[in-house]
Amino acid sequence: MKCIIILFITSLLAGCVIGDPDPFLKGDIKAINDKVCIYTKNASANDKYIAYGISQYPDWNQSENLKTVSPVNAWFSCLPYYDYQAEVKYSVVYVVENAKGEKILYDAMFMVHRIDGETIVERLD
Repeated sequence: MKCIIILFITSLLAGCVIGDPDPFLKGDIKAINDKVCIYTKNASANDKYIAYGISQYPDWNQSENLKTVSPVNAWFSCLPYYDYQAEVKYSVVYVVENAKGEKILYDAMFMVHRIDGETIVERLD
């Protein structure tokens, strides 16, 4: 029993979470000119989008849809345009590489609504 308690405390001190840890940070989403913009509001001038994947519910398998892109500036910019359909659940994962070469994972789960010609993005995560 002491071994289990020590193992549990050690994992907590090490920053590990028992169960299924989420390695992703939450991406930011907004509608701009009736288009969905997925971005990272805390990106700095040297951060770049290097890959992203888009999946629709119930097929959440981004690994099959992951696209590597030539680095695109992430500072004050959206992921490349995609025609998100209304009333469909989407999961988007993307990778930002910072100036130190660190790769940071982000995800965003959302649904798009179009009401009276206006695009509204509902965050689901």
